[in-house]
Amino acid sequence: MGIRNFLIFAVLSIVVIVIVKSGNYFEGIDEAVNPPQVQAEATIQQPDNLEHKSDTKRKQPKGTIDVHDIVGKNLYFVEKLLGKCEESEEGNWKDVFGDGSEYKTVTCYFQNEKHSVMFHDGKAVRVRIGVPSDTFQFPDDAKEAMEYVGLTGIGKLEEVPTGVHTNKVDDFSIAEAGKWADYKGPYIQFVKVVFDERFR
Repeated sequence: MGIRNFLIFAVLSIVVIVIVKSGNYFEGIDEAVNPPQVQAEATIQQPDNLEHKSDTKRKQPKGTIDVHDIVGKNLYFVEKLLGKCEESEEGNWKDVFGDGSEYKTVTCYFQNEKHSVMFHDGKAVRVRIGVPSDTFQFPDDAKEAMEYVGLTGIGKLEEVPTGVHTNKVDDFSIAEAGKWADYKGPYIQFVKVVFDERFR
């Protein structure tokens, strides 16, 4: 190749390069060959008042047992929370507030009868959780006792002969703070929660 041919080839190459660099027809080719520099560290901006959406409705329970962990569970899982079932009794529960149907149940007692759980078809439908004695005065501390076992959204409280009762909590139909009395006066001994309305 002569010098003349070489110069023509070089000039044509430069012209082609200029056209490719400036023309829209080849847009994007340069980025594919020579990608732009990426920042070494990406920064993510979040709003100042970011709220966690996990479960803002339900607070963590104040006590060691949350009734939400028992609802619908079988004996195996309940024993992991409450310890070994020390005593049990079979029975027939009549739905007196519903259609009068009868259901076979098994009630298990835990920690020297401090707690009890009623099972139907192998699932927990009703629970009674003992609270520390002399902690919750009757009837003033009924709501606090219910919150102690994880209940939220507690509705209107009504004093009944056996305790303080409500027909409304966030996740369940009925809850009751059970009354007990000794020489110091009345206090709340347990909180009973009905998971299934048939077992009121």
